[in-house]
Amino acid sequence: MKKITIIILSIIAFGSFTFSQSNTITFTSNSGFTWSENGHSFTRSGEGYIWTSPVHSSPYSFGCNTSYGTCQVDKSLNPFELNSIYIVGSWNGFSVRIKGLNASSSQLYSQDISVTSSFVKYDFSGWTGISKIQVTAISNGWFVIDDIEYTNMNVAPSNITLDNSSVFDGDPSGTTVGTFSTTDTEDPGSHTYTFASGGIDNSSFTIEGNTLKTAFTANYATKSSYLIKVRSTDQGSLYFEKDLTITVNPAAIIWDGPVITFSKGDYVDWTLEANQDRMTDNVWITRADNQGIFNINTESSYSYSYSPEDTEWATGSLGDFASLSYEPWEDWALYYPPGTVGVNAVMHIISENIYMSIKFTFWKSGGGGGFTYERSTPGITAQDLAWTGATDTDWGTPSNWDLSAVPTAIDNVTIPSVTNDPIIDWQGAECNNLTIESGASLHADGALITNGTVTNNGTFIINAMHSTGVWELIGIPVADQTANIFLGNYLQTYTEATDTWNQVIEPTTALDPGLGYALWENTKVGIMTYTGTPNTGDYSRTFTYTPAGNPLHYGFNLMGNPYPSYIDWSTLNVTYGAIYHYDGYSYSSWNGTGLGSQYVNPSEGFMIAPGSSGTLNLTNDCRVLTAAAKSSNANVNTISLSAGNESYTDGVYIVFNESATSSFDLQYDAWKILTTEDNIPQLFTLSNEQQLSIDQQPACDQLALGFTCMNSGTFTIAQQLNNFSGVLFLEDLKTGTIHDLSKSSYTFDWNVGEDIHRFNLHFSPMSINNATFQRLSIYTVGDILFVNNAKIENLTLSVFDLIGKQVMNRKLNQTNNEIPLTIDSGVYLVTVSNGTTYKTQKVYVK
Repeated sequence: MKKITIIILSIIAFGSFTFSQSNTITFTSNSGFTWSENGHSFTRSGEGYIWTSPVHSSPYSFGCNTSYGTCQVDKSLNPFELNSIYIVGSWNGFSVRIKGLNASSSQLYSQDISVTSSFVKYDFSGWTGISKIQVTAISNGWFVIDDIEYTNMNVAPSNITLDNSSVFDGDPSGTTVGTFSTTDTEDPGSHTYTFASGGIDNSSFTIEGNTLKTAFTANYATKSSYLIKVRSTDQGSLYFEKDLTITVNPAAIIWDGPVITFSKGDYVDWTLEANQDRMTDNVWITRADNQGIFNINTESSYSYSYSPEDTEWATGSLGDFASLSYEPWEDWALYYPPGTVGVNAVMHIISENIYMSIKFTFWKSGGGGGFTYERSTPGITAQDLAWTGATDTDWGTPSNWDLSAVPTAIDNVTIPSVTNDPIIDWQGAECNNLTIESGASLHADGALITNGTVTNNGTFIINAMHSTGVWELIGIPVADQTANIFLGNYLQTYTEATDTWNQVIEPTTALDPGLGYALWENTKVGIMTYTGTPNTGDYSRTFTYTPAGNPLHYGFNLMGNPYPSYIDWSTLNVTYGAIYHYDGYSYSSWNGTGLGSQYVNPSEGFMIAPGSSGTLNLTNDCRVLTAAAKSSNANVNTISLSAGNESYTDGVYIVFNESATSSFDLQYDAWKILTTEDNIPQLFTLSNEQQLSIDQQPACDQLALGFTCMNSGTFTIAQQLNNFSGVLFLEDLKTGTIHDLSKSSYTFDWNVGEDIHRFNLHFSPMSINNATFQRLSIYTVGDILFVNNAKIENLTLSVFDLIGKQVMNRKLNQTNNEIPLTIDSGVYLVTVSNGTTYKTQKVYVK
């Protein structure tokens, strides 16, 4: 039992009022006045006034008079026992009536008393079970209540809550399940939690304070739910008991399979299966025409507090799922779903303990209800597969494997000694662990990727295509090889510092899989066989940069593909720049675009020129199984030119790119490695006297174009690809000829020893020296173009931007012309022509 003394603020009032206190004791009258405990603020309506005075030992009191009704103490949440009241009246003999009411306002007690003009304590011991006290003046005057003393009557707790009621498969003994809390209508104080009789699984748990813990190792397959009974006891020894079920959730299931895209359109019927992402039997995600996403399998509409039901969300990667902090979707989205677009997240399906990666890529704001996300799917279960060769030698035939399934990237493969040895064809093969048993052989005509360990107690053979009678650049795709495998052929290394090729003499020389070699094969035809253990893992090889060497070959290093698979150079070009392939005659390049290949073949050597010393780091992540179809290189504002004779063709690749500079950009450009082979034409741009095979430029109106060949002859320049919107004029600096390449190719004669700067490439009509045309005046003032045409007839005006795009074309009159230009500010090329003669002037438009 707890005795409480409440100190009441004094409010002497003529008018009605309500007095509220946060500890659930409420003083009420008819209406009009309110009192707020915090800040002691008073509000009045109607007539009358408020005055306060420390008329008793406590600083404030409460008053009422006969004109304005009854003063009431309301403790309706709990009945209490009234002990005493201090009251003072306006004069001696003033009478008041005190009533004790229950929660229904029915009278339980009543007593009239005569108050005095000084505070007197009136004893009401024994008034039990009341919820309200009313004090009413029954003679004219006013009175003030000071202290009310009462005792709470204890009431038992009414509910027990456990904030979490599940554990996961594999959780050890001592795992915290959750925390108890108790609902108690009175000031509850502290509660004690114990097990109550009747819980059949009470012995499987322990209670420490208000925390429930397991006393077993959770095993979902053995037992998935437990029944316990818990008692909460208050300080007055009253209690409440409740049955609780504790569930064991299955072990975490990680969906790390292929990523799929789910999209729901605007204003489509979300009740149709086609517009729901039915992830599992329990969770079907969709969205109405507005608001957020919800689980339509268990919810009829979206709820801010918990939708989508049975899910929780966290920002982060799937690999970190166990350490992330999860919350309801709306909280995770910070109440602004459009802000989640592009955010990598993990979604947890709680009931099934499934974790998946998810990323929103579109969210329709306002009406419509459209959204799109990418999410992972269930992973594929790894298998242990053994080769049987029951049908033939084709790795890709399911019936050749003991489980009638072709291995995937996660499967472990064993090759035993059988009659039909497996052969990997051009489509390639992939597996996790690879074991080749004693006496067994595996042949690879295509690429092989192993993602785990390789154990080779038998024979692994890679068949690589090589040409006879030409130099080729090669890599070493198997481990522990020496130069002896090329015995009878010529093998060389390359030294960047001196720009020299060095003959490998000793057959016992160990070959480095990360470096490249030059091979001249004259004893084998077509196919080179590598036998050993296929390489996998990381390969790091240093490269050098020596400016004191050959200025045309600064920093070029010969590297090799160490893998029996392709390398995708798009994973490396941003760091190391272009890759340079050699086909036995000349070099081609690729740097995000270009005429060379994006992919490095198995057992291929290649050149790089990163522009400084460093380390080339190759990892399994850069491997691919096949070389995808060659890119069309169909970039906007792209030009591909070729120069050829009857036997060979070479090319240059030009891109207009606002992010590029006019100097060499490692990320965009590629040098030109000139061949020393006879009769091979070489075409390139010249940038600050440097030769480029890929030249990405900002807007410009002219490029220097170089050409050379070790033999004199007749050659033809033609456009092979032109996604360029402007004109394309070739100026032959030797002959003075100006030719429109966009209409036809250009044939010319070349003699050994001529200046390699043979051509200029123009991206707007060329100016031709003509005395009459030289008198033309072309200029701008602001956005007005002026053309004084010197009375030349039949003139046409064309305006081009600096990448050759025509933005205006019109006829001119024979006098002065003033032409308003409704184009953006900038530099433009203005060309005036009569069909045979041109004049071009660069102007600035404001």
